[in-house]
Amino acid sequence: MLLVQGGLTKQGTIIGSYYNRLTLRVNTSHKVRSWLKIGENLSFMTSTGRNAMNNSASAGASILSAALAMSPWDPTHYPEGSWSYSTPATGEFPQGRDLSGQIAASSNFKNVVNPFSMVENSVPNDKSERWVGDIYAEITPVKGLIIRSDLSLDLSNNSSKLFKYAYLYSSFDKMDQNFFSSSMTRYSTLINENTITYSNKIENHDFSILVGQTTQEWNFYTIGGSGTTILNAVPENWLLSKTTVDKFLNDNIGRSRMFSILSRLHYQYNDKYLITANFRMDGSNKFSENPWGYFPSMALGWRISEESFMKEVQNLDFMKMRLGWGQIGNEKISSDMFLTSMFNSGPTYVDYVLGSTQALANGATVLTYANIGGRWETTEQWNGGVDFGFFNGLIS
Repeated sequence: MLLVQGGLTKQGTIIGSYYNRLTLRVNTSHKVRSWLKIGENLSFMTSTGRNAMNNSASAGASILSAALAMSPWDPTHYPEGSWSYSTPATGEFPQGRDLSGQIAASSNFKNVVNPFSMVENSVPNDKSERWVGDIYAEITPVKGLIIRSDLSLDLSNNSSKLFKYAYLYSSFDKMDQNFFSSSMTRYSTLINENTITYSNKIENHDFSILVGQTTQEWNFYTIGGSGTTILNAVPENWLLSKTTVDKFLNDNIGRSRMFSILSRLHYQYNDKYLITANFRMDGSNKFSENPWGYFPSMALGWRISEESFMKEVQNLDFMKMRLGWGQIGNEKISSDMFLTSMFNSGPTYVDYVLGSTQALANGATVLTYANIGGRWETTEQWNGGVDFGFFNGLIS
């Protein structure tokens, strides 16, 4: 049994960014009977962090671009004893306000944001949890025959919350109302693999045969929302239900499944001539019209160094010629590529004025039409080469 614990605490280079992680791992295997072996590999990771805003060339779109846009003579914070001097005509900057220690406004451009306003007025809370596990059972009923069943799970739960205070540093660097957003996302991948392998050697003939099947399911769900103007904006009220203006809620779901049948034959004669043949067929629910893909492959090898006419070659460790050919499939596309999608989140573009009252009625329109005739992408590859070694591995 192996139990491992690890942790990481790291402060980012950019102000306000950090990352904390805790990892636990356990690996065990048990020989229950002479013919039965079971085991598992489990790991758990939890992390919290705050990423710096994405880099962008637009001033105010990221901490780095905002820092580059500010004049080098502008202070990040007003020094002690600073007072406002602008006229109160706009109602934004009353005269005589004590600015000591407050985040400073930029003096050179009206569209420049102080990077400290992004950090000090935002309170993110991002958490991530991930479980990765694998359990297996292996049966050896007779010599050379191995029956193995494997079940693995990859489960991730992520949550993200962000609260932004209302603030006013300049006519551009401000937020009129406080803002709150929250989202939760869940990913899961479940794979079950069952294989039967038989290996044997009869005189100069050495071979192994494998057959099996694999079932895989991937699920995804996310839900999130945002809003502004929490009236009593204490941390206990940082909830979507407490926002009062511009409420928005959205969710999304995804799922894909795949079933595969696979086989492999490996044969070698007299440790000189080798052949490996593979064949698998995969079925995916992403292709409603052509769900199945068929992918063969083959490899040939010749250990020339084992031939009698090569024994007299001095300082030759080994030499093998090989030739391979195969096809692999790809189904990495969105699960809804072959469905017609509708857009109905008006009033933009899709609502209509109907009736004598000219009232605005909900509408919908086609966003994307369904693709037809979709199938697996197949990639074919040839390869060949010569592997060799001389002088006890000095040259290879």
